Amino acid sequence: MMLPKKTISTIDRLYFINLLIKAFYGISEIILSIIVLIFDSSSITGSIKYIYNSELIEDPHDPVANYLLSLSKSLTGTIRIYVFIFFILHAAANLFVVWALVKKRIWAYYSAMCVLGGTITYQIFLLFGSQSILIIIAIVVDVLVFFLSLIEFRMNYGSY
Repeated sequence: MMLPKKTISTIDRLYFINLLIKAFYGISEIILSIIVLIFDSSSITGSIKYIYNSELIEDPHDPVANYLLSLSKSLTGTIRIYVFIFFILHAAANLFVVWALVKKRIWAYYSAMCVLGGTITYQIFLLFGSQSILIIIAIVVDVLVFFLSLIEFRMNYGSY
C-alpha cells in the first residue's frame, strides 16, 4: 500500500528556511565569539584590512569595510569579554530554539517564543545604542521565526 505524499506548504518551507538561517547564524556567532576571544584587536583589524584591501583601494569610503574596521578597533579589554559572552549566550539560545522547534514538541513552541521574545527585546534595546545593521538583520530574522513559529504552532496544535 502506497502512502500519500505529504504536501509542504509555503509557510512550512519559509519556516524551515528561517530555522536553517537561524542555525547558521548561531554557528557563525560561536565562530565569531571564539575569534574575538583568541585574537587581539590589531590582529582582527589586520585581517579585515587584508580581506577588504582591494575594496578599500577602489573605494576608501566603502561603508561595510569601514564599519568592520571601526568595529574591530573597538574590541579591546573587557569589551572583548562582553562580546564573547554575548555571542556565546545568543548562539546557545538560537541553537536551542532551532533544535526545540525542529522537534515539534508542544513545549518547544512556548520555550522558543519566550526566548525569542526576550532576545528581540534585548536586540531592540541594543539598537538604540548602536544602530548596527547586524542587529537589524538579527531582529528581522528573529521576528520572522517568532511569527512563523506561532503560525506553525497553530497549524499543528490549534489553539491548545
